[in-house]
Formats: sequence, C-alpha cells, structure tokens
Amino acid sequence: MICWQKTEADIRSDVSGWEIYRGFKLDIFVSSQGNVFLEVDEHYKLFSAWTLTQWLEWYPDFSAKILRNTYDGRTWKLQKITNEDPNNIDSGTGQTLATYHKNHQKPATDQEINSSKVIYVKPYNSKKEESYPHLSSRVKPCLFLDTLSELASQGDRKVKEVFNLIKPSIEDRFSRATEIAKQLAVEIYNIDEEISDDIKVVQVQAQQSSQDKSILLAHSSKRIDKVFKSLDQGCFRVGEIKFGCINLLDKNQDGWSKFILQKLQKLATIHNINIDANLVKAAVDIPEKDFEIDQFWESWVEQDIKTILVISEWLDNKYKTKLTRDALEHGITLQFMLPLKENVRRIESNKGVESKITCFTSDQYRANNILLGLLAKAGWQAVGLPLLNNEYAADLVIGFDAGRNETLSYGTSSFAVLADGQILGWELPEAQKGEILDPDHVRRTVRRIISQFQKMNGKQSPKRILLMRDGLIQQQEFSLITEALEEGEIKYDLISVRKSGAGRIGRRNSDGTYVDAPKGTVIFSGNDKFKIVTSEAKAGGSARPLFVVREQGDTPIEIIAEQFYRLTQLHPVSGSFTSRLPMPLNYADKLAKKIQSLGSVGILQNLDRKKLFFV
Repeated sequence: MICWQKTEADIRSDVSGWEIYRGFKLDIFVSSQGNVFLEVDEHYKLFSAWTLTQWLEWYPDFSAKILRNTYDGRTWKLQKITNEDPNNIDSGTGQTLATYHKNHQKPATDQEINSSKVIYVKPYNSKKEESYPHLSSRVKPCLFLDTLSELASQGDRKVKEVFNLIKPSIEDRFSRATEIAKQLAVEIYNIDEEISDDIKVVQVQAQQSSQDKSILLAHSSKRIDKVFKSLDQGCFRVGEIKFGCINLLDKNQDGWSKFILQKLQKLATIHNINIDANLVKAAVDIPEKDFEIDQFWESWVEQDIKTILVISEWLDNKYKTKLTRDALEHGITLQFMLPLKENVRRIESNKGVESKITCFTSDQYRANNILLGLLAKAGWQAVGLPLLNNEYAADLVIGFDAGRNETLSYGTSSFAVLADGQILGWELPEAQKGEILDPDHVRRTVRRIISQFQKMNGKQSPKRILLMRDGLIQQQEFSLITEALEEGEIKYDLISVRKSGAGRIGRRNSDGTYVDAPKGTVIFSGNDKFKIVTSEAKAGGSARPLFVVREQGDTPIEIIAEQFYRLTQLHPVSGSFTSRLPMPLNYADKLAKKIQSLGSVGILQNLDRKKLFFV
C-alpha cells in the first residue's frame, strides 16, 4: 500500500520546475506465529518539468505510463504514440485535434501543435477500454525515482542534475521511516508512546560477496566488467550468422543502420566468421492481404534468415504485436529499433590512398542495447561467468516464474543456465488459473531441461541443481520434481526469492551515520535465509535488497548466496547494467510477460530455445 502525503512540506516544485510528491509504502507480513511485521519505506513520484514531446526527442525509447495535462491537473494513462497529423484527427468533439486545442480555454500555441505527436490516452482511473487522442506537447509524464535514476546513470546531464537534487539518502530514508513507524504504532496499533520510542534501525553483522568487478567472460575467456565491451572484444558464444533488415522509414530506404552493421562486421572479424546481412526489405514489401503474409515470412526462412532488425518510427502496439506474432510462427525473431543519430566519416590512411568508412553515433548506450538484443534473438550470448570453484556449486540453475494477466496466469515459465552462465534455454509455460505452479508441469519442464543438459554433456546428468522460484513457494509445487531428483540421485536446492520484505540495508560509519550498502552485501539468518544487495544504490538513492529462503537442500547457504549474486551480474542484453534478480529468474519473468502480451504459446513451437525472443 502506498500513501501519498499532500501537505506543503511533502510537495516540492522548486527543482527546475519539477513537482515532487513524497509518501510512504507499507508492506505488512504476518508470521506463522501470529507476529505482525511492518515494513515502512519512503516513496516518491515526480511530475516532470518537460513535456512528453521533449522526453521523446531526448530519449526516443522513453516510455511513461502516467501523464498529466500541462494546463490543468487531469491525469491520463498513455495507450500509444503515433505519427498521425493532429490536423487530420477528429478530437471526438466534431473538431480536429489541432482546432480543439487552439480553441481550448487555455489554448495551445502553434509551436505546441506543430511539434506534437498524436498520442492516445484514457482517464487514469477509468476501467473502460476507450481512448482519446491528445497532443504530446500538452502533457507531462509522471516518473518514479528508479526511472529517473536509470537515465541519470547513463550520463545524461539534464536528468542527473535533477536527480542529484532530489534523491533521498539512506540516512534520510531510515530517519523518515522511523518517524512513520512510530506514528503508526501509536495511532493504528495503540502502542504506548514510551514503547514506540524503542523503534529504531536494527544493527546486524553483514558479509560481502565477491568483489571481483571483472566477473564477466567475453570471447576466449577474456575478463570484462561491462557487457557492452564484448561488442569490441568478442562474444562468449556465437549464434546465427545471417541477419535481415526491414526498413519501415518513409525516407532513407537504404536499409541497415550503418552503425549496427559496422559493429556486426567487427564481430565477424573477431570471431573469424562471415556475417551475411545483405537481404533488406521495405514497408512496400510487406503484403496487406493476410493470406500472403505466410509467403512473406517464408521467403526469409528460405534464405536461412531467422533474425531481423526492424527500423521504424513509433509503431502502433497492435501492428507491432502482429508483426512479432506472424514472424514467430515461422521461427523468426524481430528486433525493433527507432532510428539512431548517425554520422558517417571517411578516414584516410597515412598514405592518402586507402580510406575506410566509419560510423559514429551520439546515442552509444541505446545503440549497444539494440545490438545486444539483436544478437540475443539470434542465439548469441555476449557474456558468461567463470566457474565457481566449489564442490557444492550447482552445475545447472533453473528459474521459475508465474506471469499473470486479468484472467490467466502463465505457470511454470522457466529459464535455465549452466554453471558458467551459458544459456541452456527457456521452456514454454502453460496457461492456468491462479499463480500456483502445476507440480506435474514443473516436473516435465525440469525433465526436458535435464535432457538438454545430457545432450551437451555426453549423456551425463547434472550433479547438483539449484531451483529458484520468484515469490513464495506454495503448496506442493515442487513435490513431484524433488521426488524424481532424489530417485535419480541428483542433489538439489530449492530457494524462494522475495522482492519485498527485506527492507533497506545501509552501512553504519564510525560516526554513527549511514551510507548505502555496497553490492554483494549479505546478511545471513541461520542456515537457510539471507538478505542480499544485488544492485547499485541508484533507484531512489538506495538499493532494495532481496530476501532469499532455502526450502530444501543441503548446500552451505554461503555458497548459494555467492552463486546467486554472480547470476545477478549476468544480464547479456544490457550493455551497462546488471539485474536485481539472478538471470534465470529475471529472464523467466521476461518470458512470462512477453507471452502475456502475445496471448499465445502455440506460435513459439518452431522457435529455437536459445533465441531470446522476449528481451
């Protein structure tokens, strides 16, 4: 539950025009012994000083779910962004969208209208599906600190300046949370004020996981500290070597992004392979008639092309989903990208005879992630991990997640990696009611994954498996597979990973002040539980740790924590950032959400399990 405070002290609008709302988030837990645990944490939301048009200009991939009018306080949910002309769109009042805003009580300027994209929104609290056209220059997005901090960490000066002014320190969070907890104790739980004064920050001993920053492995086992460096030094594993391109832009119909193509050619040189990226098609090549669509995608398959870069302006979500579904039915994955700002230069050699073409982009961060996504969809893997030298380390790790929409859960969405981080693949979930994993489907999933392991290891089974479940392990979800593993004499550990309930963790200085706990900080509770900080203290000024509970198994909990932490550093499709969750859970979650948006698992039957279509 999130409570927003609306006193003047909690609403600030003095930071470069940003409006900042402060509140607190409450999580309540009741133990099996009947004890009540209350987690209190400060929470912030911000209404930007910049319009949605400005955000889209500076950050083409930016996405905001909540918008507010620039001329009044009405809030909306963003549905889609289009390239439609406001002079040709009916506002729903009998006037064009442009005319409606010109004649508004607080009229739009010509500049606002001409610079705007037409967006579609619906009232924030409405449950109806109906949406309305609006102008991107007449709304400002609402952001939360994690979004702002991610942009700031990419090096953007405008955002970084704002973020540094408003982010709360861990000291501020502890102090404010203590005040709120005392107030709730007295006013809600009727605890005497004298007793409530004993509420304070808990001090415990912590340990530190591996401090090796260069934990990732690129080509030829080269150690690197950031995934994007694999694009210059070579990838951990090579996949498909044929790529296609569909250019949907009205202009610049020459096909590939020159920067992306240049990077692909560099990888080809490093790995001593030939990458074929010659086949390019345009919007006019895509059939309008449904019965011709299969022929279009089959023409790519006939050329042995199963991964395609799609370059376009903003696409309607329905059209984008349709393209994705149609391609997946034929075993083809698509990587979408908005145009990059590219500069092409001819560099002369010293002799002045030979020359080469080199492409530069000012949007290096986005370009790297586009290429990493394209490679992952083609079965490449940018980075892996060095083996953990311990007899208890699992040589197979499987993550499980249950995605959910309004009516169905997609149970047993799973993703598996080997001890060195090598991707073994994903398994299709099943649609089901509720979020409890089906025990029989869990057993079949693990059996198929073990079969893949055996094919890669001369029919040998894994010696030890680490099974991890996102959230609470319910009822008998893993009962059948644990029985089967015991019969097969395969050792295992089963852990539950909880994203809430771990509070915030800070490090106490000698002077009594607090600073953010570094990545890898672990607090053990007995032999089966630990809290761990897996991400840098950026989102909201301090990192949110994870709470891990081992339900079954005999591996020393310290070894589980070490392997767990290493897997959070493995995020092959992100050039600069690691994940809060270990890769098997992070990617199982992404798989479940993607299948929700696609609405079908049947279209994935022809897809190679090493192609990460969901990233």
